[in-house]
Amino acid sequence: MNELDPIDAWLAAQLAATVASYPAPTQRLCSDPPAPATTPYPFVQWQYLGGPGDTNCLGDQRCLVTADYLVEAVVDEDHYAALAPVADAIDAALHAQHAQVQGPVLIDCLRQRLSRRRTVEGGQSFYFRGGVYRIWAAPS
Repeated sequence: MNELDPIDAWLAAQLAATVASYPAPTQRLCSDPPAPATTPYPFVQWQYLGGPGDTNCLGDQRCLVTADYLVEAVVDEDHYAALAPVADAIDAALHAQHAQVQGPVLIDCLRQRLSRRRTVEGGQSFYFRGGVYRIWAAPS
């Protein structure tokens, strides 16, 4: 089983609530950046970063998968302040959450560290704010 599929589905479902108050919310979620150029701001993106590895028990039977994801809000304004409410909503949707999802797979999630950065492309500044979240997935 590839546990990343149910993790991605869980992330999408959890994050959908963070952008539900914006117009066209389904266009405001993006996995595996970069987002399409037509994506309206602010939007939420997430990317799999890897993880410390699988935990096997009873020989070769995998009993736990650990995955780290960078989850962040993105805005094309010249400050981080516009991202504060979205970043707070991301954290509320993910940190210390537990769920049973497809598979069946049990998921736990904790924020490992905050993230804040700025990039410049073609003279345009883009601000990112969110965190790195560790997600554990295990067969139930």
